[in-house]
Amino acid sequence: MHRLNLSRDNLLHIAVLTLLTAIIYIPSLDVPFIFDDMPNIVLNLSVHAETPADLLNAFRSGVSGTRPLAMLSFAVNHLLTGLDVFGFHIFNIAIHILNALLLYLLLLLISALHAPPGQGNDRYDPASAKYAFWAAALWAVNPVQTQGVTYIVQRMTSMAAFFYLAGIYIFLLWRNGSFRTSFFAPAFLVIFTAGMACKETVITLPAALFLLDYIYYPDKFRKNLLPLATAAALMFILGLCYLQGSMPDWSATYPNRNFSPWERVMTQWRILWHYLSLFLFPLPGRLHLTYNVPVSTTLFSPWTTLAGLAAIIASLTLAVRIRKIRPDFSFGILFFFLAGGPEASFVNLELAFIHRLYLPSLFLPFAIFSLIPESVRRKTGVILIMLIALLSYWTITRNDEWNETRSFWQENIERGARTARAKNNTAAALIDSGRFTAALQTIDEGLEMATLAEDRKLLLYNRGYTLFYLNRHDESLVSFRKVADEFGAFRHTFLFIGLIYLQQGETAKVLSIINKLEEYEKLSYQGKILSANILTGENKFPEAEQLLQEALRNEARSQLYIRQRLQLELAKTYLKGNKIQPAYELFLEMTRTYPQNYNIWKMIYLMLESGGDKKSAEKVRDFLESKGVMPNRKAPPE
Repeated sequence: MHRLNLSRDNLLHIAVLTLLTAIIYIPSLDVPFIFDDMPNIVLNLSVHAETPADLLNAFRSGVSGTRPLAMLSFAVNHLLTGLDVFGFHIFNIAIHILNALLLYLLLLLISALHAPPGQGNDRYDPASAKYAFWAAALWAVNPVQTQGVTYIVQRMTSMAAFFYLAGIYIFLLWRNGSFRTSFFAPAFLVIFTAGMACKETVITLPAALFLLDYIYYPDKFRKNLLPLATAAALMFILGLCYLQGSMPDWSATYPNRNFSPWERVMTQWRILWHYLSLFLFPLPGRLHLTYNVPVSTTLFSPWTTLAGLAAIIASLTLAVRIRKIRPDFSFGILFFFLAGGPEASFVNLELAFIHRLYLPSLFLPFAIFSLIPESVRRKTGVILIMLIALLSYWTITRNDEWNETRSFWQENIERGARTARAKNNTAAALIDSGRFTAALQTIDEGLEMATLAEDRKLLLYNRGYTLFYLNRHDESLVSFRKVADEFGAFRHTFLFIGLIYLQQGETAKVLSIINKLEEYEKLSYQGKILSANILTGENKFPEAEQLLQEALRNEARSQLYIRQRLQLELAKTYLKGNKIQPAYELFLEMTRTYPQNYNIWKMIYLMLESGGDKKSAEKVRDFLESKGVMPNRKAPPE
């Protein structure tokens, strides 16, 4: 029986692994919220806890409701630091470090399984410990993991991986006799449940334990096949019940997608090999957030579809056949396909995201090591140090790319990202930095490429928004009306239509829109904003302020973009009524709630500048210049 009795070398490995992983992720600490961070965190008031009692709201999130533990972690972050990204990144990095350490300890346990029986050692073999360290380090510093660490919302993935590793770890301790069944069973149930509450991919954990038993404990596996199979099947069924999934119509195209469930499955046969190539050759130039993947429409279109399936079958067959002579390689390969299975199935998700490689890749470096003869492995120390250094450098480079919001999406496009979506997000970054003309050009390019309704909706909305702030109201109205006609009341579509009518003096049309908005509870706040604008046009500032304040109280638990829109309108009303101090305080409150609202920081700068507080104004300007929101006075003009 091998118990956890760490030597000085083991502790050194743990310290180096912790320090190395922390250092390479320092550049990620200022990476802003992006993409799915917005609906899950920034706009999701369910995780905006202000008091400990508010943490319970995370379990009632309308977004990602099947992942309550991950949502709770976002709420804890908000309770401690608000929407300051620094705290969110610290949490993500800590989880990644814990995963690397847990993987190292787990590989030590697996290595101990190969020790000759009867040795009586209570410490792990130094050579095995060294290879466990190299394998854990190569996994941790690989730049493909940045999407599971630097991309804040993908904490769901890294937290799920933590519980997955913990489940395997206590299983091995139980199999080695360190835990009694009376302890292991409830502990595993808690771990499995917690993992499922982070991300549904943990549903394969019982099957992973079944696989471990099959490869590393063949004698015990044969004796306990029936109870093991029964337990694994039961856990799988419980997981399916939790997901409340149903079988799809295999030939029908998913809503807002360009593929059917069966086409998605076929496409994944190719994507899994693409994931593997990214892990083995993770050049930063090959990494981006979204991928433009051609859909497999038949087994032969493209021809790599059938080839991908054949390669998967051959790999699985090989892994099973050599399990006795190369158990570590066998387990690493079989685990890769097992853990990647849920997101490579018929589920209605985007075709490819690199964070889906985070969990399946856990045992790949260890599997590769097992193929290298012992005599050769002893001479690879310098090479491995150089490889880890190179991967670390690439990870730092990739984290720097995540930091550059202005160029991040443009790089995605240049590297083959799904163009319409990437064009829209590039435009959004340009809008945030106040570069509306450049944003408009990018949006128009995206509209020419958009084939999905969801992409067209976002692009049309952003086009109307951009034209509105370029004071091209007639063109803006055309775009917003297209959104309303094709997609209904999306975001602030009717609000902007009403504001344009006000600009044109069409008060009757505005009143008609207000009456229409009042019929919908979730949109009534937009009617209040339009009514307040009518009142300010009549110089009835107190009445307008009261109306907006009441609307804010009614939207106490609404989405952030709704509250911030109401606060912006109230601050503008204060300014029109010459109430400078209340407007300034409201702008500051908005930045405390969401520090990345750079347009509000710009308003604060202008107020400080006009008020004569030059020193404070300069600080705000320096901040805005660093974010690309205002022209850098030290840089040449573009």
